[in-house]
Amino acid sequence: MGLGESSSIVLATETPGSLVIIDEKKAREYALNLGLNVIGTVGIIRRAADINIIESHKKANELFSELINNGFRINKKLVNIDSKNTHESTQEGNQQQTFRR
Repeated sequence: MGLGESSSIVLATETPGSLVIIDEKKAREYALNLGLNVIGTVGIIRRAADINIIESHKKANELFSELINNGFRINKKLVNIDSKNTHESTQEGNQQQTFRR
């Protein structure tokens, strides 16, 4: 876990109800084990498409493709945004998006 992830986790533990944005797998798992609200880049894009901040799910898929083409590692199971379900679990431990309320 890097300095950025560590700092984000510390800040989130000091700020009740906050949402921490983390993509790195081990840091996500650690934050979730602390009971923090966690989301990643994929989750942010999916939610933005769901509430029309991003104009369409097709555009969101284009963004995912662009991220992948630029070296961002994404579990391909996560980028199918045809479904409106934006709450993913961490059962596979891959870069899945989790948000606890």
